[in-house]
Amino acid sequence: MNFLYKITNATQEEENIINDIIKFFNNYSDKININELKIIEVVDKLDNDSSGRSIRDKIILPRKNGLENIKYKHGILDDKNINSKLKMLISTIYHELWHVSTWEKYEFMYEYVMGGKNNDLYTALAYMYWIEYVAHIETVFLETPDVMNTFCQNFAHKKWNKNKYGYSYFIKILPYYLVRANYLNIFAKLTEEIISNELKLAVYEFDKTSKHLFQNSNFSEIEKANKIRDIIVKLFEKFG
Repeated sequence: MNFLYKITNATQEEENIINDIIKFFNNYSDKININELKIIEVVDKLDNDSSGRSIRDKIILPRKNGLENIKYKHGILDDKNINSKLKMLISTIYHELWHVSTWEKYEFMYEYVMGGKNNDLYTALAYMYWIEYVAHIETVFLETPDVMNTFCQNFAHKKWNKNKYGYSYFIKILPYYLVRANYLNIFAKLTEEIISNELKLAVYEFDKTSKHLFQNSNFSEIEKANKIRDIIVKLFEKFG
C-alpha cells in the first residue's frame, strides 16, 4: 500500500508502527481521509504531556505518552484489545487523522482558534469546544475504557477554580468528559458527584444542548458553535 504522507524524525521501528496503524484504518475510511495527510513528525515530547497534535495536513506524535515502548506480537488487529499502550496510540492517531480529514470543513474555526490573542475568548473557546465534541463523538469508540474512566473520574471530582480567564480550562476539557462519560454510561452518576452545583448544572446544559445540536442538520457548524458560545458567555457572566 502506497501512502502520500512522509514520516520525519522517526526510527525505522517507529515508522513501521505508524504505517501499520494507518493501514489498519482502512476499516474506517468513511470517517477519515488518509490522503489529506502529508506529514507525520515524531518528537520526543509535547507540551502538557499531550499524546498527539495536528495542524492542517500534519500530525505530530511524541515518544513520551505515545510511541515509546510500543510492542506487538501478532499485528495491530490481534493485539489492540490486549495491549493498552498500543490501543491508546491507535486512538490518538485516529483522532488526529480525523482533525486532518476535517480541516477543510472546520477551517474557519480551526484557524480562528490558532489566530492569536486578539480573538474573542468566548468565540475561540466555543469553536474549540465544538470541534472537539464532534471529534470525540466520531472517534471515542477506539479509545481505551480504563483511560476514559480515569479521565472522567478526575473531571467530576476536581475542585474547579476560576482564574483570570474564567473557567477556560473547564470548557476546554468539558467535551472530552461529556462524550466519554456518555459512551461509558457513567454520565448521570458522575455528574451528580460534581462538587459545585453551578458547574454541575452547566454540565447538564452543555450536554443537552450539544446532543441536540449534533443531531440538528438545520444549522451550519459555525452556527452550532455560536449556540455553544451563548452558554459559555452565560457561565462566565454568572461567575463574574
